[in-house]
Amino acid sequence: MKTNKVVYLTIFLVLVMLLVSCQNEVNVIWPEELDKNNVSISLTTEYAHNRDGIIFPGEKVTFDSRSDTRKHIIDDTKTIVWTFTQVSDRERFMDSEYTDGGVTTIEKIFKIEGTYKIRADLYESEKFKSLGVGAPLLDTDEREISVKAIDFKIETEVIDERVIQFKPKILNPEIGLVYTGLRMHFGDNTVEIFEENVPESITHSYETEGIYNVTAELLHGGIDNSSVISIADTSVRVKGALYIVTPSGPLKTDTVYTFQAHQVKILPSASAYEWDFGDGTVVKIPYTNEVSHLFIKPGSYVVSVDVLDSEIMGENILASTYLPVEVMESANFLNELHQMKKFDLYFTLQHDYTDLTTGIFLWDWDSYGELIWDGTHFSMEWSKDRHSEHMIGKVSEDGTTIEHLIIRHEYQDNDRAQTTQWYELLIHDLPFFLDGAPDRFTANKRGEELNEFVIYFNTYRTEGYHWTKAAELNILFAKE
Repeated sequence: MKTNKVVYLTIFLVLVMLLVSCQNEVNVIWPEELDKNNVSISLTTEYAHNRDGIIFPGEKVTFDSRSDTRKHIIDDTKTIVWTFTQVSDRERFMDSEYTDGGVTTIEKIFKIEGTYKIRADLYESEKFKSLGVGAPLLDTDEREISVKAIDFKIETEVIDERVIQFKPKILNPEIGLVYTGLRMHFGDNTVEIFEENVPESITHSYETEGIYNVTAELLHGGIDNSSVISIADTSVRVKGALYIVTPSGPLKTDTVYTFQAHQVKILPSASAYEWDFGDGTVVKIPYTNEVSHLFIKPGSYVVSVDVLDSEIMGENILASTYLPVEVMESANFLNELHQMKKFDLYFTLQHDYTDLTTGIFLWDWDSYGELIWDGTHFSMEWSKDRHSEHMIGKVSEDGTTIEHLIIRHEYQDNDRAQTTQWYELLIHDLPFFLDGAPDRFTANKRGEELNEFVIYFNTYRTEGYHWTKAAELNILFAKE
């Protein structure tokens, strides 16, 4: 009898728990079960309308969720939850906000190009306050927008030595750009505004020679209070009677460059050219307009040239010009590498073989030989105390990468047979750098990333390593 009472009590407690659970259960209506013809999302963009959901990066967008029928009137008893998701290979949630009190609009700015999904979920405000997104969903709608930048650029054409023609172009007009004007900054403190239409070409005259940075701004709104919706930049060089032609690409130290002085109008009595490179070097060259120069230190320099009517004292200057140049530190270390005669290697790894046995290998030898360089190739051999090592390698043309390096170490085992054992490293595409300490170059890699640069072999196994984080490689090129 006592047992039956226990059983009945247990059943009673289970029923009570089920009843409580049922009372707390929320009957959620999922979006796919809803009639989605009642609430819809419309949008208003800051700069233009009717662009089929195309937005510009940085443009303010106003989304409005409206009720198309009277089934669910959006008033102060409703809450709208807005969800913004970026769509790429997979959807990435951005953020979520809600509006209530009868507010149906929300503003958003998208800074990154891409496709975005906007969703509006409608709830009863009281239920949403207590249950959040677990409240019964009254209605929902979603739409996609595309955020695309305006592809805007300026083309230039030289009309004569002081007159430049600019051609602003919108390369993707299909995005439905609506603009109200164009503002041109010509770089000589001159600004010109073109209202409504962007002209096909704009001609501007410069008073003096020089290099001018030109900016074109697409505008939206009144000209006096305009928003800039896209910017295109270019630079032009206005030539005088004489101009300097520099080598292409950035100038660097430790490289000899050729400069030329070109005459727009021929100066028949030109007999000599005097060059000043701004680093203390001044040279006078008769009859030829070319000169070669090597900058020793990086920095900003002004290269100038005077065209003279005679190569002797008392000459007259027929024309002059100048050109600012920036000289960067050379990244070519090949000459310095040729002075490195010592090579040290430290290599260790704890490897897991495919047969699940483990071991720790340490290769830590000072170089007993001397590096021999031949252009970008280098080699070294040595033999000492039953050990020998030889290596061949190649660095990149700028001396910043070990393109490939093979190091093989052999030694006689202490067993009776005096068998020869060996291990070998194959290193490829390994970047290295000039160390903070003087006169040495180093390369350091640790952990699993070594697998990208190093292959390791030994007498007993040539494959099947699973490298762990204990792996480490240090390489040192030094003078001594």
